[in-house]
Amino acid sequence: MSDTLRQDVCRAIDSLPTDCSLDDSKEKLDPLFQSAVERIHSHFESKISPLLIACDRGNSSCLQYLAQKQKEDKQFGAFIGQPLDPCSDEDLNTAIHHAAIAGCVDATAVFKSLGYSINSLASIRNAHNDTPMMMAAANGRLDFLKNFYQLQLAEQQRDDETIESIILAKNNSEDSCLSLATCHGHSDVVEFLLTITPVETEVLDLCKTRLESMFSTLKRTPNLTQQHLDRLNIVRKCVEMIEKKLAEQAEDAARQLVVEENDKVEAKKSKGKRRKSKKKTVHTTRDQAQSSPQHEELEEKEEACEELQEGKEAEDDALQLKTLSDGTIAVSVQGQVEENKPVPILPTRVRKDSIDEMFQKHLKGKSPENDAVMDALCLEASMLLYTPHGMALNLSPSQLDAIQGILERQLVAVREARNIQDRSHGNTVIR
Repeated sequence: MSDTLRQDVCRAIDSLPTDCSLDDSKEKLDPLFQSAVERIHSHFESKISPLLIACDRGNSSCLQYLAQKQKEDKQFGAFIGQPLDPCSDEDLNTAIHHAAIAGCVDATAVFKSLGYSINSLASIRNAHNDTPMMMAAANGRLDFLKNFYQLQLAEQQRDDETIESIILAKNNSEDSCLSLATCHGHSDVVEFLLTITPVETEVLDLCKTRLESMFSTLKRTPNLTQQHLDRLNIVRKCVEMIEKKLAEQAEDAARQLVVEENDKVEAKKSKGKRRKSKKKTVHTTRDQAQSSPQHEELEEKEEACEELQEGKEAEDDALQLKTLSDGTIAVSVQGQVEENKPVPILPTRVRKDSIDEMFQKHLKGKSPENDAVMDALCLEASMLLYTPHGMALNLSPSQLDAIQGILERQLVAVREARNIQDRSHGNTVIR
């Protein structure tokens, strides 16, 4: 009997308009609840609850009515349903999942008023390991996401790390909120997510793979509607937004490294200035005191210790190198050199040309083809060290072809060099 009554309430909620008022909900549902007081039991065979139907329909008025009833009488809790109760044993979607799909913005605040924490609502997963935020992102429910995020901030007291881990969480398909929003073509959701969380390289790779798959489908199915083509263009735009954000993160990281290195240099300089200032103050104090052999001997020992410490720190920072007149590099050492004992030198000659200049000279004049490539494409040696993403972002297809040709010719040169070495050592192996 209780199951039948529960189904009657579910049907009544389903029949109400989504934008109905709270009074409309009371007029429709009050008679059912009044007759249910003495017939409610704690166990129900059906997992479809009135709370779940209200969330699935996105009906905020019915949701508020149900929450009010549960606050008035706790026995209505099992009859109405709980926010984290699964609707079935197969997909395990809960009421908050259905609220996210429907974009029922008020659901999160209503459930919080019933005693549920935002963290517990945000972390609940279905059978595919989808969170409510993933559901909202995949369905383009930007308002739900923004409201959910603001409530998280308020509850976590600006604990961005906890919130970030929830937003960056992945399901069984390795999808996150960002990849789901991108591949479903919700650019406004993508733009919002990029402002609140960092981008992971794996997410970009996944989105690119999905985009390529969409293009392949388009080629095999030329009669797709304009709607499919428009969505494909939106997905491409979303991927470009992620690429831009990832590049900005890389620039920020590099800039931060430079700042940290500059801070270290300034700290060393400041430390040296303080040491000199202290030394000068000690000398002034001693000049004011009575001069004696003991004082002079103590001063000499202290100065010797300070000079030894300064010399050790300078040696730890970097090798002291000198460039001789013949172009070799020599190690600068303190003290006198014994007679007939040569100064130790490094058998490396300094090249005055930069790496890029060497790169240009090596290729210039080798062939008319090389000269045309270098002049037209403005290639630099540093381009050979780009990562795959760096090449994709900074090089044109023509530049990529040119670099591939250069590297292939260098591999031929390496094989020839190995043959020369083998012949010089008496080997007969031909590579």
